Amino acid sequence: MAQQNEISKLLETIDSCLPSNIDDLVLNSNWGNINFEISRPSVQVMVQLLTSLKNLPIELIPDNIFYEIQQITQGVSGTLQQMKAFTIDQGDPRGVRDAVNNQLKQQVDALTVVLAPWIPYLAYQQGDIQKNISKLRETLTQAETMIANAKNEIASKAEEIDEIIIVAREASATAGAAHFTQDFAKEAESFESSAGSWLITTCVFAVATIASLLAFLYFYTLPSEATSAQIFQYATSKFVIVGLLFAATAWCGKLYKSSKHQASINKHRANALKTFQAFTKAAGDDDTRNAVLLETTRSIFALAASGYLDEAGKSAESHVNVVDVLRRIPPTQGLKEG
Repeated sequence: MAQQNEISKLLETIDSCLPSNIDDLVLNSNWGNINFEISRPSVQVMVQLLTSLKNLPIELIPDNIFYEIQQITQGVSGTLQQMKAFTIDQGDPRGVRDAVNNQLKQQVDALTVVLAPWIPYLAYQQGDIQKNISKLRETLTQAETMIANAKNEIASKAEEIDEIIIVAREASATAGAAHFTQDFAKEAESFESSAGSWLITTCVFAVATIASLLAFLYFYTLPSEATSAQIFQYATSKFVIVGLLFAATAWCGKLYKSSKHQASINKHRANALKTFQAFTKAAGDDDTRNAVLLETTRSIFALAASGYLDEAGKSAESHVNVVDVLRRIPPTQGLKEG
């Protein structure tokens, strides 16, 4: 191993070879077009090699390699001094510049060959590589810890998130049910009012029909000498009038029954939605909720018999169709739509 004084001399030589600015070394305004720009790559490689060597434990290099490095470095230092002392006043300045450039290139190549195997070894011995590996392992451990903590936090929040979703779903269902309950109630009131109007109209036409019959029977009589044509004309006109009044009475009565039927159905739907909220809040599990939803949907959308219309066959057919459709819907989907 080299002695400490030899190492100090080598470090001094390295310092002399490292320029403060490469441009100041290869360029000079007094040189004009003749400069050492062609030597810039060699200077850059030399700076990288010597800077790395300077910061490494040189004392670990064997003596024969150390003295070879010292000799090459001294040669590089001398060549750099020639570059600094170069002037264009000397004879054949281009030739001198080229000779100095070639000499520097050869020296840097030789320095590269010698230092290339040793710089990684010295860096490893210095501990930089081990330090970087340790930092990478530490960083990896920290990342794994963060991932594990994130997973644990997500798992702990999963139940809370599920509860929030359930509450939001119930709130949405409650708001929707309340909204539709009001709609059905308003429709029921509207049809109830319409039914009252049609009932009055039916009574008016019924009274008019009865009054016309009595008037035709007691106040309008044919003379005894009336001909067959007069009797036919008289009877036809009276039958037309009474028939129109009777048809109007029957039509208004039918509209009254239809309006009462619609009012009853919408009132039934509003009441079903009101009771639906009470049953769902009392339900303890999803199966019970699904059953309540199924029965509520059946009650709302199936055509229930109100007693005002002849819908027994239609009600049974609609009841079967609604149940069949709902059975094909998955329970979770049914809850979401509710």
